[in-house]
Amino acid sequence: MKPLRILLADDHVVVRNGLRLILEQQPDFEVVGEASDGREVVRLAEIEEPDVVVMDIGMPNLNGIEATRRIVGNRPKTAVVILSMHSDEGYVVRSMKAGVRTSSRIRPKPTSSRPSALSRREDRFSARRSEGCCRKTSCANSKTMK
Repeated sequence: MKPLRILLADDHVVVRNGLRLILEQQPDFEVVGEASDGREVVRLAEIEEPDVVVMDIGMPNLNGIEATRRIVGNRPKTAVVILSMHSDEGYVVRSMKAGVRTSSRIRPKPTSSRPSALSRREDRFSARRSEGCCRKTSCANSKTMK
């Protein structure tokens, strides 16, 4: 099966690096690019044609909600997943109106090492549970470790 093409958009390099590290451990995910601001993610979405954009709301030059509106307007088949530390429901409502399919509030301790919102991409994958962060038995997070 062709891997799910993912574009990351966050103004914090440490967040992008962490997401890339987690996503690239999955054989069916491919990170095709990274953007540090809203205008850059809109431009890269046109060039890279990702299946999914993982988007931060608060970015410079163009916020994530407006960037989502432009991406979905130009590429309706591209799914946008918003990640945010904001708990205000207003952000969620505005994001959904802009075309976001899924949003997730970032919490201090994740419940899973595999981003479930990406696994639920309705036209590519059925919802499924993670088997751990990787399939290597040497990984400390692997279920095969005792």
